[in-house]
Amino acid sequence: KNTQRQITKKENKQKQRKILKRKQIKFQWVCIVGTAIAISIVGLSSILASSQSLKPWNLQLIGCLIVVTSTIMQALQVIIQDFILLRFNADSLFVIGVEGFYGIVLTVFVAWPIVQQIPGPDHGSLEHIGDTFYMLADNSTLLVFVLMYFFSLIIFNWSAIVVIKNASSIVRSIFDSVRTAIIWMVNLLIYYIFAPQSQYGERWTTFSWIQLLGFVFLVFSSQCYSGYVKFPFFNYVKQ
Repeated sequence: KNTQRQITKKENKQKQRKILKRKQIKFQWVCIVGTAIAISIVGLSSILASSQSLKPWNLQLIGCLIVVTSTIMQALQVIIQDFILLRFNADSLFVIGVEGFYGIVLTVFVAWPIVQQIPGPDHGSLEHIGDTFYMLADNSTLLVFVLMYFFSLIIFNWSAIVVIKNASSIVRSIFDSVRTAIIWMVNLLIYYIFAPQSQYGERWTTFSWIQLLGFVFLVFSSQCYSGYVKFPFFNYVKQ
């Protein structure tokens, strides 16, 4: 009986590993761990920098919990996308369209009523929807930027789905983390070149060196996972 139970457990584990029919080999696991360490280093720099902030620690803790929760939800979304694309061989644009439809429904009928009822600085609400549309109608520049944002989101989501379909959800997540490094560099350029000493962008601080180390390690891990950087002590052939 014990032997049968062990065999059953092994079979269940194998089935769980083969849900997406992709087997990660040793060097990929090492790169995933390296990516997690790199992201932790970047997060550490943010925590050290926020220690100088005047905001209460409880608000910072709530913010961190919200970010962690949203990250878990995003991870589930990416895994489900990978499963749908692999299991049903769904078209990339179809998946984006379905997600967009449900996103609009949840935003209009769930998110908007909630933020409208929560007290806040926007005409007594956390987000006054009527005032939002009024600003869009009154300011053509703002409307153009919003439309550009929508267009960029379409391209981004389509590109992400294509990466998942042709590679995997892990590759998509790793490159999504690299996107954070690009945003950080753009913020530095804004602060020091495009809008010097302004309220926009991000200035270089003592903790930026830690952040730079994390981003360099992050890019290096992503290149290792993709196989562009190889080491002689790893086997790069999938069995």
